[in-house]
Amino acid sequence: MSRGMCVGCGACSLSTGGVVAIDLLPYGMYGAQLKGAPAASLSRASEVCPFSDDSPSIDELAAARFASHPMAHDKRVGFYGEIFAGRRVDLDELSQSSSGGLTSWLISELLSRGLVDAVVQVTPGSGGEPLFEYTDASDSAHINRGRKSQYFNTTLADAANVLSHGTERLAVVGVPCYIRALRSAAAQDEGMAQRIKFYIGLVCGHMKTQRFAQSLAWQLGVDPSDLGAVDFRVKNVHASAGNYDFAASPSTGAAQVSSRMRALLGSNWGHGAFQPEACNFCEDVFAETADAVFGDAWLPEYETDWRGTNIVVSRNAELTQILFAGAGAGTIELDPLTLESLCQSQAGNFRHRREGLAVRLADDQRRGLSVPTMRTVPNSREVKLARRVLIRQRRRMSRISIESFERALASGNLRVYTRRFRLERFIYRVIDRVGRLTA
Repeated sequence: MSRGMCVGCGACSLSTGGVVAIDLLPYGMYGAQLKGAPAASLSRASEVCPFSDDSPSIDELAAARFASHPMAHDKRVGFYGEIFAGRRVDLDELSQSSSGGLTSWLISELLSRGLVDAVVQVTPGSGGEPLFEYTDASDSAHINRGRKSQYFNTTLADAANVLSHGTERLAVVGVPCYIRALRSAAAQDEGMAQRIKFYIGLVCGHMKTQRFAQSLAWQLGVDPSDLGAVDFRVKNVHASAGNYDFAASPSTGAAQVSSRMRALLGSNWGHGAFQPEACNFCEDVFAETADAVFGDAWLPEYETDWRGTNIVVSRNAELTQILFAGAGAGTIELDPLTLESLCQSQAGNFRHRREGLAVRLADDQRRGLSVPTMRTVPNSREVKLARRVLIRQRRRMSRISIESFERALASGNLRVYTRRFRLERFIYRVIDRVGRLTA
């Protein structure tokens, strides 16, 4: 906990029956409360934490699930069967999704085909606070509430009743570290392992604290204390897929306000605003322990289309057949995608989680800090100097965004955050430009 490596997934709470509690920390992240927990509970919790050496590795979990199936393996993607780019066909349905809409389409199909009884996913909060939370959905209307990307820290502990004690057959949707943690928890709990039929992963650039939503809304004039709802990805028919809008609604019922996401400070994913420290120690881009994973097709042939397109990696023959059936019925569109195109769609993500991770691990080891055992070898010498400086500045920006925004909240003055982060962004741009000129 002192290293900031808890991402708030809640698997430790699930595995200990709530003995290890999950609380919302002051800076907008869920965290495990370890103080006072019995040694046996702490040991059990450590065995499911995605950033603990006591838990099964990504490779161990993935091999246990997929190694016996006829599929390929790549060190960047893990095991894989079929790889696609695709989207829903219905324009109304598509416009209500962040990307191609295939995640919500697939989990709806699992329900309608009777393969699961409920889907555990992130949806807008029922009472406004928190803005998003994990819930279980058993009908298409509830599934639709979970559409779109929610760049907001949530915890699986919110769904403890259905995950740990329910009788329903489940599909669970989550980012890579959450899926990995849940796989580990299911390995401890035979009942959970039987209930969870499908693990659906989401490609994740990095987690955001809950303050990210507040920072964007505050720039549009919505005070954090009056924030009722946000939409992180509003599609714009006059723009490319990546040039979407952000919208915020005050809880008082005032009119919704919106802006191009790119116009808002901290919205550039490469700047790492409001990224928790745990994300600096993640190397799982394509949710390697999930049965299928969905992301954005950030590729030239798809980016210009405002409707959005998914990339899909299927590691489950049954899910692959459902996708093929949807394409055959004309409900969805699927294009075969090469492994190299798949990886290219997440080029920036790989830079952060490969060479960036190698530098961060080496930096921390030199400072005498503990780091988790990972596949990536700590090594900064193989990375060019300008790139190393950029990697370190990005990590610094994550920390400063969190700290300065807390001071802004305390003072009631947004400029306390914006002035500081603009300075750090300027430094980042100078470093990046020097790196490009000397490459």
